[in-house]
Amino acid sequence: MFCTKCGNEMPDGSKFCTKCGAAFGSTATPKTPTGAATADGAPGQGVPAAGAPEAAATPKKKRGALVAGIAVAAVVALAAVGIAVANPFAAPEPAPEPASAPVEEPAAEPEATDPEPEAAADAEPAAASEPAVPALPAVWFGAHASDGFSLVNEYGNVTVPAVSDAVLKTPFAGGFSLGTWETSEYDAEWDAVHDEQTHYALFDSAGAAAVDLDPVLAAAGITGQSSVSGDVTSYADGRLVLTVIAQEAGQSKVFLVLNEQGGLAFELGKAEEGPLSGWPAADAFHDGVLLARAGHGEEYLLDGSGNVLASSQEAGAPIGSLGCGYYRKDAPDDQKVYGYDGQPLFDAASVNEGDIIGGKLDYDQPGGSGIVAVEAERQNPYGGANKSLAGLYSVGAGAWIVPLGEELDAFSDANDGMLWVRTAGPIGSAASGDGAAAATSGDGAAAAGGDAAGSSGGDAALRSAIVSASGEVVFDASMTDAALTIPEDFRACYLHDGWWGICNDTTAEPYALACIQDGKFLGAIDAPANLADYPNSGMYNV
Repeated sequence: MFCTKCGNEMPDGSKFCTKCGAAFGSTATPKTPTGAATADGAPGQGVPAAGAPEAAATPKKKRGALVAGIAVAAVVALAAVGIAVANPFAAPEPAPEPASAPVEEPAAEPEATDPEPEAAADAEPAAASEPAVPALPAVWFGAHASDGFSLVNEYGNVTVPAVSDAVLKTPFAGGFSLGTWETSEYDAEWDAVHDEQTHYALFDSAGAAAVDLDPVLAAAGITGQSSVSGDVTSYADGRLVLTVIAQEAGQSKVFLVLNEQGGLAFELGKAEEGPLSGWPAADAFHDGVLLARAGHGEEYLLDGSGNVLASSQEAGAPIGSLGCGYYRKDAPDDQKVYGYDGQPLFDAASVNEGDIIGGKLDYDQPGGSGIVAVEAERQNPYGGANKSLAGLYSVGAGAWIVPLGEELDAFSDANDGMLWVRTAGPIGSAASGDGAAAATSGDGAAAAGGDAAGSSGGDAALRSAIVSASGEVVFDASMTDAALTIPEDFRACYLHDGWWGICNDTTAEPYALACIQDGKFLGAIDAPANLADYPNSGMYNV
């Protein structure tokens, strides 16, 4: 048997080790045959350690056996120490798992998702603000064509009329453009006669012949061949003035005023009251008023239904419309603006005060909304030439849009209660700050204040704006995208349905379009090329 403490070989049944004195009673390890294995498969303790087989196999050499026992014990101890040393590093291997656990924590992912709601919150207000910017309405215009006009939208795309032979005779406005075409029908009875017929229709923006006007013309006595007067006209304020010249024997020209749907509003020459004939000019219908001239110098102002608003007979002189509710007399000694009741509302001569003389209504007038152009002179105290003065006065608002002075450079026809002005001085409400507000006298005339005819603008830069009849600036160059390159001193003419053409001093053809609806500027875009001239789109230099 062997000592379990030091490995010393002892006789079987020993109670203690004869080498180290360890007591083991019945716990001593019995002898194991050489080469046999223990129950766990490890070599038996009777198997000598490698490198000392002889020492283990020579029982007679006690000291060699002791050395061998010590070696075995050392090997066992080193193995135990090796396990003990290895285990502290092997056992802590699970320890890094707690350290790796934080790496698996999704704590960072929830933090990454936190900004997403914030980003969404930031985006929502931006999306909500978009409806605040009004969208520009779709629009079509008349453009010059080889024969008549063509129909183009704001991007320059051309709409071809559904009737291939149709020629558009009026620029597109109010939803329609007037078109005509001819047909030839063979008459079998005579075998050689063809009946020529001129047809009339209103074409919509899709190019369809939306309203057949042949029945209207037939009711007015026009059949067979006929033609439209050469003066360019178009829909304005819901009315289209149409002059048709008959080419068949026994027929005469007719003057028709069509309503918004293409129906007959009234016919000049057949009304029971009012003018018996007339030859309205292309721009005769302006601001809801039609100026019709009859024989012997008679002139009438009619509304959209043909009712007489004023006449030259009642006024005692030729008359001219200044917009719905206002007219002037064409008489050198009368520089007043009148209402339809014949009462004076403004007297241009009322600006004469101090060194200001010669106040009168300008020959060129905006013609709408009761806005009038006034001219006068500042008398030279040294006997030289006087200085010319000009201003724009709103009769309805009772105030100067552009005060009387040397600054006013140009203006346009008034449409939709607005007009274009260019001046080196103040505009609208800013004018009152210079003491340019008009003072109304007891007889309804207005006088310019002492500073109304202020000093010359000198080298002051010109500024343009589209203003309302009350003097509010509705549009100027600062309101547009810089890409349109609209200068401060642009020119502007009215086209139709709230659209204004922006042009320059060298050409009247618009290069940009500004849309104003219900007195509010909606936006500006590039203009399609070759746009047609529209009635009541005049621009006048002072």
